[in-house]
Amino acid sequence: MRDFLDISDLPEDSLSRVFVDTLETKAMFVALDHLMANPCTASNGCGVAVLGPARCGKTLLVKEYLRRCLRSDVSDRGDAPVERRPLKYLYVQLLPGTRLNTIPSHTLRALGHPAPSAGKHDTTQTDDVISMIVDGGYEMVIFDEVHHLTSSMTRSVRENGSHWLTHILDQTRCPMVLIGYSRFANILRENPFLGGRLVPATPLEAYRMSDRVSFATFCIILEDLEGGLKMGAPSKLHAADTAARLLISCGGRVGLLVNLLTEARQLARDRRYSCLTTEVLAEAVESKRLSWSSLKFNPFKVEDLAASVEKYGESFALAEDGPR
Repeated sequence: MRDFLDISDLPEDSLSRVFVDTLETKAMFVALDHLMANPCTASNGCGVAVLGPARCGKTLLVKEYLRRCLRSDVSDRGDAPVERRPLKYLYVQLLPGTRLNTIPSHTLRALGHPAPSAGKHDTTQTDDVISMIVDGGYEMVIFDEVHHLTSSMTRSVRENGSHWLTHILDQTRCPMVLIGYSRFANILRENPFLGGRLVPATPLEAYRMSDRVSFATFCIILEDLEGGLKMGAPSKLHAADTAARLLISCGGRVGLLVNLLTEARQLARDRRYSCLTTEVLAEAVESKRLSWSSLKFNPFKVEDLAASVEKYGESFALAEDGPR
């Protein structure tokens, strides 16, 4: 199974290798540091929920935290007395349609169990999960895409799924990280037992042009990503007008921004341009609009961006963001 942190197959100039520290990411790192410094009480385990809209960098943030633990890197914490060290972690990605009777087998498969589907989910499989986490010496368990628990389920089934997570957390007392879309917060509200185990962490949000601080942060991200483009001449992506058009294009989501800039860079290289021009950015956005159906106009093809935003709005949504 591929290592969760492995980036060896990424090109050296891949923008996915670039991570930009922001106030939001630093705040989430603080929550993760608190989790690892105080992982459990006498009888209850603790966790952190890393929530936010699709493609806003939630999983990337957790990966970066683990990489910094590998390097004992605490540079983002300033003068705070924090210790980071390599952690033995378990990564479990929940699939669409995940239900209570499939979470244990998904987890056992990630643990390398020889027969992950054998036995009953609420007895044998759950007991095996607990013993393998404890006996394996795991120091963090990560459940990614936990929002799949909300998909077309009755409230009782959702509660059973979240109670299972609470049970694993308490029996193993192994720090747990839950990564998912914002709508998973509904489960935490429905189940105070799980929500009450979590270290406070502010959900991530897409960057917005209408918020001055948010837009300024987005410009900083663009400046760092441009350094990762490794092109012959500056594209000045963080200039106010270009940054605004990029933000509207990708809905303020870093994951979509990286895809967009990667597409634009390839177009520029094919044409032997030394930087990203308005022409290639417009073409890259147009190609992405096929899948970004909620993008009502191409920001690089309008003269008056403010008028277009006023007409269509700044909001941007992907199909998977909505309630299920």
